[in-house]
Amino acid sequence: MKVNIRKGVFETNSSSMHSLAVIGADRMNQLNFHTTNIDGVKKISVQSDEYGWSGDDLITPLEKLSYIATLIQYKDSSNEIPNSKYFQWLSEMVKDYTGYGLTYIPYLEGDKWNADGYVNHQSTDTLDSEWSTNEEDFKSNMKDIVFNDKYFIVIDNDNN
Repeated sequence: MKVNIRKGVFETNSSSMHSLAVIGADRMNQLNFHTTNIDGVKKISVQSDEYGWSGDDLITPLEKLSYIATLIQYKDSSNEIPNSKYFQWLSEMVKDYTGYGLTYIPYLEGDKWNADGYVNHQSTDTLDSEWSTNEEDFKSNMKDIVFNDKYFIVIDNDNN
């Protein structure tokens, strides 16, 4: 995974900012998820969401999975999220780690504008250094981000 560390650098950004923060030591996490039984297979339900100006930190594996699932629409605009190779890879990675696959739930049923949630347009590149078109690299990087406690996603804005 490529890492870009900036120290003592003045930067400006627009009204919102999403970033991947890294703190502490490696500690892999396997939390208990709420699972559903779909066609005899246990799955973790992941729902897209809106990530704009909230000022939240995404810390739990499920929160980070939701962000990544929502981000997929910007990385693979040719497919709906559940049909994207990235969502399939994400589901396979989760299944390999937890034993459960993923099922996708749109953010707003019937709302064509935000059905797949929203990531602020100036933050769709938040995970670019970890995103990969190579399946094994993608799975490895996303596993680290989702399940390693030292990673969390910061969503903030210039009002905070």
